[in-house]
Amino acid sequence: MSQRSRRLKVIKNARPPSAGVVLQHAASAALAVAIIAGMHSIHSLLNH
Repeated sequence: MSQRSRRLKVIKNARPPSAGVVLQHAASAALAVAIIAGMHSIHSLLNH
């Protein structure tokens, strides 16, 4: 849902995102992946 609205905003602006915005999105995505991986590793440690 948020991705769709973000895509519509980009289309309305009709200009490529700045490098800072791209880096921010990449950093947030990497952080989410790291958090998910950490949660999975913690769960596996608790299960074993």
